[in-house]
Amino acid sequence: SYYDRVEELDFENFLRYFPTSEYLEDEDGDEFAALSSLPEFPQPWVEQLDNGQRISVDLLPVPVHRIREEDINAALTKWAGITLDDISSKNGVPYLEDYHAFYTFTSDFGPGQFLCTGGEVEGDTARLWSGPSGENETKNLLTLVQTDGNWYISSFQNIPAVAKNSPLA
Repeated sequence: SYYDRVEELDFENFLRYFPTSEYLEDEDGDEFAALSSLPEFPQPWVEQLDNGQRISVDLLPVPVHRIREEDINAALTKWAGITLDDISSKNGVPYLEDYHAFYTFTSDFGPGQFLCTGGEVEGDTARLWSGPSGENETKNLLTLVQTDGNWYISSFQNIPAVAKNSPLA
């Protein structure tokens, strides 16, 4: 996702292919029952069971991933210097307080790519950019800020390609 401030990242997209997750299994029946009762749970899956059969993990078309708060906080702290409390919106991602976990439904591994083609450092800020892509010739700009000797993600933006003499050209 693109954001001007890391606290505004698209939380749903951030978690979609989060590397530290666990699959829910059949033995996680109580947890799955609680999850499937949430409004964020995909209702078409529930509605497909018109024969009165109870929805279960093994009936879903994709795996259910449990992503624990502690793992998310560890990643956010390490790479962005923030925690879950700093994220502006966590809408769209099912959460069970009793399990301290968020849940996603994805099958294939398909994270995005950032192929750096240039960069610059100015004081405590580093800007890295990718080459133009797509029909509209946009570039990605990743901004890092150094705090207490660590580099943290500050923003990730999709910007129009600029004049040839610009460092982002």
